[in-house]
Amino acid sequence: MPLSDDHLRAIGRIVVAFNYLEERAEFTLQVLMGDTPVDVWQALTVGEPFDRLIFRIGMLTRLRLPYPDLLKELEAWMREAKKVQDDRNRIVHTGWVRFEDAEDDVAVSLKMTSKNPFGDLRNYSPRDIHAIADRIGEVADALEILTRRMRDLPMTE
Repeated sequence: MPLSDDHLRAIGRIVVAFNYLEERAEFTLQVLMGDTPVDVWQALTVGEPFDRLIFRIGMLTRLRLPYPDLLKELEAWMREAKKVQDDRNRIVHTGWVRFEDAEDDVAVSLKMTSKNPFGDLRNYSPRDIHAIADRIGEVADALEILTRRMRDLPMTE
């Protein structure tokens, strides 16, 4: 196994935290859809990529909640959500190399993209990965707070 148990636990936290974030996004869409039947809401959200969920949250919020301050906060949230999605993808969808004889417990992430076919190398300690999982949780919590506020506001039809 190329990663230490500490690295694997930290990566597992990212997976669980991001799943929670996706569930919060689906719930937010349900709130924004109002009285839409559950089977319709589920058909439009379940299994959708996170990018699409974010897009739909933005569109429905603009259509149903014309409150400039809330929209500004939501747009800031959407930027943060995209950042943590990129961080999550970077950690979860990458190749890893770990040097057994290294002093520190650091693994190297090798991510190849069309923009950089030779790969982008980054070092991550378990602590670095735990910090990303924590940030994902914070973004999910922020969405939950925004969603509570949305529920309390009159929505346009």
